[in-house]
Amino acid sequence: TEAIYQSPRFSVSIYFLCLFIILTISLISFILLRWTSITRYAYHTESETSLETIDTIYSQPKSLTTPSYILLSLLCSYISSVVFGFLLAISTYVLMPYGHKIFYLGTIISPWMLVLVWILGMIKPVLRQRYVYILITLGSITFAFSMYVALKSPCPPWVDTTKGSVLILFVWFITYILLGYPRLVIANYARRHSPNGMFWFGVQVQCGSLMGSITSYLMVEKFALFHERKPCEHIAC
Repeated sequence: TEAIYQSPRFSVSIYFLCLFIILTISLISFILLRWTSITRYAYHTESETSLETIDTIYSQPKSLTTPSYILLSLLCSYISSVVFGFLLAISTYVLMPYGHKIFYLGTIISPWMLVLVWILGMIKPVLRQRYVYILITLGSITFAFSMYVALKSPCPPWVDTTKGSVLILFVWFITYILLGYPRLVIANYARRHSPNGMFWFGVQVQCGSLMGSITSYLMVEKFALFHERKPCEHIAC
């Protein structure tokens, strides 16, 4: 079987031009928010619900000890390495064996799981630490299953079956929720812990993303641990 590729809908120049426009708009938005009075007007128009949410976060006792803060910081880096590093790198090897439609649904809908995480954060901004650890453990289990599927590509479990397609989509989406929500809760803990908590939270997110990206790159390119299943390719598993 030979893959037949259609002609691109737009050129590479158009693609990079769109990226440039998006980044330029982002830069202008940042400048307007940072050095103009727009934010002052925004503060006056905040809804009572948002204010109540902030009051809920800050009204709770600051029971976070230094060892707990360090542990949560390390877990934040770990979550960032998985969500922004490994999952993006192995998505092809996890989803593509079950069909290009599953790959399309997985890559399109998965960012919306972070929106669901944001909604959960508005409803319940803070959890007890033991529940945070439980969610991270469950998310690590689903992530480990995704890694197992990626390593078994192009013949993962239940390939070319409906139950396999449904299962892998469920595992893929739930991993974002189980790891994304604790990360948001950790951000609220960091905000309460110290005035510079959010700054160091951002540092931990970036460091975790960097480590996850480098590690996954080495696994994919250097050590070639994963094998891709090409579209429309029929393999006897």
